[in-house]
Amino acid sequence: HSAQAGGRRIAPGGAARGPAAQELRDALARAGRRMLQLERELQSAVSERDNDRERVAAAERKAALDASTLSSLQLELNGLQREAESWESQLRTSEATLVHLRQHAEHLQKTLTIKEEEMVRYRSEADSHTRTLSQTNSQLSPLRDSVGKPMY
Repeated sequence: HSAQAGGRRIAPGGAARGPAAQELRDALARAGRRMLQLERELQSAVSERDNDRERVAAAERKAALDASTLSSLQLELNGLQREAESWESQLRTSEATLVHLRQHAEHLQKTLTIKEEEMVRYRSEADSHTRTLSQTNSQLSPLRDSVGKPMY
């Protein structure tokens, strides 16, 4: 058997010769190089896809961790809000007590002022009574001296 290449006969086991054969060899070499380039591009794309998948997985893990952290922070915030509400309630109670105590103190101050005024008045009355008593004693003294003495 023999094959034809560009109109020439190729002996069995022989190589094709001539410009057409050279073009074919060049085209095969270019196709081989292109195939190697495409294989490298495919490997690069596969590697990039794997890297993208890993980045997505890492982002998903981070998102899950962030969600867990956010949930913990939300629980802590809720606790702090309840504590703040409790403090606010205690503060309102304390403020109401303080207002009541201030009113009571004002009432006691008024009462004290009235009692002090009464005490000043009573002292003045007592001083007046003491003077009157002293005068009466002075007037009674000669009478007392004459009591018990014979009248003749």
